[in-house]
Amino acid sequence: MMTIESTSSVSISGWKIQSQVGGYPLLHKEYVENAVFVDFVNELTVENETLVIYNITTPQNENAGWPTAVISCKFSPHGWGFEPAILIVPETSLAFIGAGTTLLAYDLMKLEKLWEDTADLGFFSWERHGDVVIMSAEIELAAWSIKGEKLWTKFVEPPWFYEVKNGRIKLDVMGIKTTFNIYSGEG
Repeated sequence: MMTIESTSSVSISGWKIQSQVGGYPLLHKEYVENAVFVDFVNELTVENETLVIYNITTPQNENAGWPTAVISCKFSPHGWGFEPAILIVPETSLAFIGAGTTLLAYDLMKLEKLWEDTADLGFFSWERHGDVVIMSAEIELAAWSIKGEKLWTKFVEPPWFYEVKNGRIKLDVMGIKTTFNIYSGEG
């Protein structure tokens, strides 16, 4: 039996997102039965993985009483900075999900999975800068458009960090600093 580790809920501009890490919510069966779209990613995997479930209600469905989409994913690694996260782009109805080494993108207007990708050694976070979504992982920095198109990817090695200013990314990898265009990834 899986132990529920954490739950969270956020609502903004008609979007409602409930997440649960570590186990199934009490009404999971009902959520799945009543959702318009359901996706189980990595459902049958090894036992040392963790489960994350996102119940997403779109603005068009906000009064339905049930989530529009239920997305669950077993993932690894977990902990020590490797926490699952979701980023919603309201104007394109896209959801970017990262969990362990799994990266996912969904079109929540069309209710379909756009793509599945991997994050080298483990996902850290999503961050939006205008019409670009940046993904940070243990040894990778990558960017997608808010329409879900992959723009570029870069190898990084810890310790590393970046900042975005005026459409440029300033990247520091182990003290070596580079600057490049946020859209093309080119210096």
